[in-house]
Amino acid sequence: MVFTSDAGARWTGDWVNRELYDKLFGQMVRWAMRPAGGSGKFTVATDFADGRVRMVINALDKNDEFLNFLNMNGTAVGPDMQPIPMKIEQSAPGRYVGEFAAKDAGSYFVMISPGAGQSPIRTGLNVPYSDEFRELSPNEALLDQLAAMTPKNGKPGIVIEPKTKNADTMEQLLAVNTFRHNLLKASSSQDAWQYLLLFASCLFFGDVFFRRVQVNVAWVPPLAGRARDWLLRRQPKPAAPEFIQRLRGKKAEVTEQIEQRRGTVRFEMPQAQKPADLTVLEEPPSANKPSKPAEKPSITEPQKTEQETYTERLLRAKKKVWEDRDKK
Repeated sequence: MVFTSDAGARWTGDWVNRELYDKLFGQMVRWAMRPAGGSGKFTVATDFADGRVRMVINALDKNDEFLNFLNMNGTAVGPDMQPIPMKIEQSAPGRYVGEFAAKDAGSYFVMISPGAGQSPIRTGLNVPYSDEFRELSPNEALLDQLAAMTPKNGKPGIVIEPKTKNADTMEQLLAVNTFRHNLLKASSSQDAWQYLLLFASCLFFGDVFFRRVQVNVAWVPPLAGRARDWLLRRQPKPAAPEFIQRLRGKKAEVTEQIEQRRGTVRFEMPQAQKPADLTVLEEPPSANKPSKPAEKPSITEPQKTEQETYTERLLRAKKKVWEDRDKK
């Protein structure tokens, strides 16, 4: 409790003689005293984070046992003197938690009512300003350490201090040129051979892999189809039966075998169909028939005669076979 005026004759001389004088200070003293008549022991902890104040109340009885199921509620008064309602709920045995928004920096007064038959709990907290408004002292040790560093082919730095600490201190500091233009450009180098070696190793491995390994990507389209059906919530289509494809393959295989057999039989004569005696009788020369003049020998004639004779033999054998079949 803070009273920012006097209680004497300087500012409030007439007020001392009034009846409200004693009543005001009596109520102030009783209000600031520890509550009396309550049977509970309450401890309050406050925490401020992310623009909200969190109140944690631990409730015990006179035997240090947890007080549960209390109808607890509270109200906070912000810096603008406006009430802020606060809802308090039990989170554990004997523990109650309440929160309220505290956007403005300043002091907050909190009044908590534990319930019927219990004395009210009064507490408060201060919400600080942002960290950028804090008044911090300079880190002189760090400044000296930075100033002692010497650049390459250069001079060490200098800590600028005012000559006199008076009202003209700021003007003295502003008169000093804090930017040095005589420093050389800083440069640094870093080894990169390990990155090049890693890149070359990966490139060599990829070259050998793509040259020597054959990758089958037939599983990619089915997997993509399943992923699409899963994303679009579609039912996968049943696989088409492969009976037609199997029949077509079997038919092509049998057709190929038949064609091979036909080509083999076309140039082979079965033994059973060969005639036992297949001779060509030449007619004897007749006296009435004039003899043919002798033809000039030719290189291709014997081959032609032999070919015609062989064809005639095949035709006659085929004719005889058909005749035997008709008789049977």
